[in-house]
Amino acid sequence: KGGTYIESALLSLNRFAWKLCIKANRMAEIVTEERMNRHPFSVFLFNVAGRDPERYNNLLRLIGYCIYNYKDPSVPAAVILCDSKISAKSQGGTGKGLLVKAMSYIRSAVYEDGKAFNRKNATEFRFGRVNHDTDLLHISDVTKSFDFEALFSIITEGFPVRKLYKAEEFIPYEKSPKVIISTNFSIAGEGSSHERRRVEFELSDHY
Repeated sequence: KGGTYIESALLSLNRFAWKLCIKANRMAEIVTEERMNRHPFSVFLFNVAGRDPERYNNLLRLIGYCIYNYKDPSVPAAVILCDSKISAKSQGGTGKGLLVKAMSYIRSAVYEDGKAFNRKNATEFRFGRVNHDTDLLHISDVTKSFDFEALFSIITEGFPVRKLYKAEEFIPYEKSPKVIISTNFSIAGEGSSHERRRVEFELSDHY
């Protein structure tokens, strides 16, 4: 009601598209600031942005970056979603997972358990679910000991993907998924190498 259906425009493309990436017949509506309070998801975004208009607009830009397929090689970065109140204990519940779930309705997303990410028995095939049609890789709920430097090469160069009983494949940077990391802790790391590979957004504890 009051919206417009976005139909698939594949006939106008001069290249193939992955079937899993086609999200046709989605209702879309431009939400103005005056009408925002009538749209639950807009209210949710405003609340997790601390009800601050500037941070709300920054969050919209961040979402836009994640769901836009283009990857600028001059600004390779992973998106880090964290809690505004960092503590020694795992808190959560601010809406990080829900936010990424919403993006998965627009883009093809793969979930990776962040708690198991550093375990030796999980590293060899840790990107086994990533395919050429994957747009987003969500490494969820990483621990305090998470090694962000282990992601440097996939953030800037591309994904080596190894599946069981298959030869390793490599997805080049421009076709590789964007990385989203959610955490209840601050991710360790300093220096220019860390700074240029991460874009952080703190979600308010409104919920």
